[in-house]
Amino acid sequence: MTNQTAEKIKQAAYRLFAEKSYDGTSVRDIAELAEVNVSAINYHFTSKEKLFTQLMTQIATQQVPQAMSFLTPPPETKAEFEIRLQLFFRSIIETSIKFPYQTKMFHLHLEKFVQENPEVFKETFYQTHLALHNFIRSSQEANLLNQNHEPEILVQIVFGGLFDMIGKQNTMKVFKSFDLTDENFQKKYIKTLIQSLGL
Repeated sequence: MTNQTAEKIKQAAYRLFAEKSYDGTSVRDIAELAEVNVSAINYHFTSKEKLFTQLMTQIATQQVPQAMSFLTPPPETKAEFEIRLQLFFRSIIETSIKFPYQTKMFHLHLEKFVQENPEVFKETFYQTHLALHNFIRSSQEANLLNQNHEPEILVQIVFGGLFDMIGKQNTMKVFKSFDLTDENFQKKYIKTLIQSLGL
């Protein structure tokens, strides 16, 4: 029962932090949505801040490693480079579709998390950034990519575009008919991301 209560609290917090933001959500809001007493939140997580940190860390430790697995070791051919990046981007997109509240919470609160938990950030989310950087750099060194572009800038461009698309999915569906849940659009979008790297 204790584990079930903690899980109910976490799911409620994911949703409220995503929909109302961290600052716009009170402990009482979480308790009401989870249908538990406020004391249960204090018992399981001590405070709203510690609950927030645990949720962000959980997103990183449970969802990041799978995507990163496609980026090592370095690719040996252009075909391998393309296939593994397709798998990498698809993994991130599919995770965002499967866990919409966690994804929105992540995008809304990344800066807060970095400022308040820099060491945890370096050990989790930043490792994905670093893995893609190294993947691109090693591909350039193997003459699989244009070497005139700075890997760090390419990473920023790719992640910036990808996370912006994921974060604004509802808006994109309405005004641009861009839908990442659509298999054909997803393939076109990933192909464009990869081409932007100078393949």
